[in-house]
Amino acid sequence: MTRNWEQLLLISAALKTRLLQNVYEKKQTAKELASANDYDLRATEIVMEALCELGLVACYQSQYEIKPAAYPLVKKDHPDYQANGILHAARRIGNWARLDKAISTGKSQTSKREPEELTAFIGAMDEFSQSIAPQVVSAALKELPEAKTALDLGGAMGTYAKLFSEKGLGVTLMDTPAVIEIAKKELSGSDINLVAGDFTESLPKGLFDIILLSNIAHIYKPEKNAHLLKLVSESLAENGLALIIDWVKGKSTGAAMFAVNMLIHTAGGGTWTLEQFRSWIEQAGLKFKSVRDLADADQKLLIAKKN
Repeated sequence: MTRNWEQLLLISAALKTRLLQNVYEKKQTAKELASANDYDLRATEIVMEALCELGLVACYQSQYEIKPAAYPLVKKDHPDYQANGILHAARRIGNWARLDKAISTGKSQTSKREPEELTAFIGAMDEFSQSIAPQVVSAALKELPEAKTALDLGGAMGTYAKLFSEKGLGVTLMDTPAVIEIAKKELSGSDINLVAGDFTESLPKGLFDIILLSNIAHIYKPEKNAHLLKLVSESLAENGLALIIDWVKGKSTGAAMFAVNMLIHTAGGGTWTLEQFRSWIEQAGLKFKSVRDLADADQKLLIAKKN
């Protein structure tokens, strides 16, 4: 049986308690770490020794210091920064441990995210999307090179929005009020228009050449996705594109397992077949164009057009 989950939880705890960040900033003994942070000395010693065993920390003359292997965990400007992904995965493990309750009740087994958990979640989504976003933006602009405006629904920290903006499009990003507050810091100084609200109820005023729904459909039940696509259709300009990025059951590796994740974390979410996506698209008055593979991702890119 793998012990990777134990290692992940260890690293997550070391990040949440800032043990890793502290020894990155300066060399310290276990006693100094415990004293400065009001932690238990025995627990601090045990955890730091385990981090040494993982190769993330080194100990010289009783002083702990960070090793280069841990840089992606503590340096926010590192190209492979992954701390948010670790924190998000650790929270998921706790929720997955209640899968038996989800099976018996059919109900979500997660609680409302605390502010720091929300920050980690949207940060993790940004990390996961770094390799996908350029592919999606490139495909969209090849399909519709004359596009002038884009709407990013559930755009979080603006991974896609920033790329569309860099290509010269006028971009609007819509997400929940709590997420928009975080996005304001990330996108300060940009030309991206931020809108707080519930996009399953209504979309920002105006017509858009491109509307993006990245990792949205798996959150909602089929009826809500059908309704959302109708809202998207109404907000698309003539010849505009709807871009859907998501797991497609029967085509995406891991789609069935990801549906279990949605069972645990949502009220009605799951993964859906290509036939379901096509049905929602066509019911909304859009034309299904194609489904495309994305490099280094299990999700697919679905493209629909209004004409």
